[in-house]
Amino acid sequence: MRKTFSILSLSALWALSPVSANAAVIVDGVGDTFTVNFNGSDDNINTSVDPWLTSSALFLVQAYGANSLTLKVTVTNTTQSPYVSRVTGMGFDLDPAAIGADVTGIFTTDVIGGDFQPHGINDNFDVCVKNGQPNNCHASNGGVAQGTSGDFYLTLNFGSSIVPGVSFSNFAVRYQAIVYPQGQSGSGSGVGRGCVDDEADCGSDSDVPEPTSMALLGIGMLGAGVAARRKR
Repeated sequence: MRKTFSILSLSALWALSPVSANAAVIVDGVGDTFTVNFNGSDDNINTSVDPWLTSSALFLVQAYGANSLTLKVTVTNTTQSPYVSRVTGMGFDLDPAAIGADVTGIFTTDVIGGDFQPHGINDNFDVCVKNGQPNNCHASNGGVAQGTSGDFYLTLNFGSSIVPGVSFSNFAVRYQAIVYPQGQSGSGSGVGRGCVDDEADCGSDSDVPEPTSMALLGIGMLGAGVAARRKR
């Protein structure tokens, strides 16, 4: 069963934890699913957001083993007319980190530790997917056209056991081939940060808790509660 943790619902945990996060999703078995909604900017994502540049991705765990998992990810380009764009890549972070990946479908190139660079996103993502050369995450082709959806299938391999789960966070997408209405102009490409399901805070660079850390925090808080009751 997938789990979503946010600063809104678990603020008490973050106050006691040495790490912090705005949102993370932990999956631990076949059938786990979550949706990421992306904003967008053709300038600097840290200073301006274009409301017409949007997309989403539905993640579904199709296989889950001792040290690998396979995802089906459905990407939908919801860019609003009269603007036009293509979604040409996606990146995210994992905990534990993957040591290898293989992707097929609308994206055929995987990059471990790649970056988006332009438009304000300077992150080195644990994994990104795209088309073209595997030397970075930001130069790509093909992808998902405006008003359409497409699937990619991603197998992630880990160097150790992925029990009790794998944490996904820090989602981003790449937009290219942007066409503007008559009389407007721009860079022609952009990026977007991702929000998990209905989370209000979009795309944080903050660290996220490991699954085992969350379990230990929960046990610690339970013990603190029991001790407090005994003192009454």
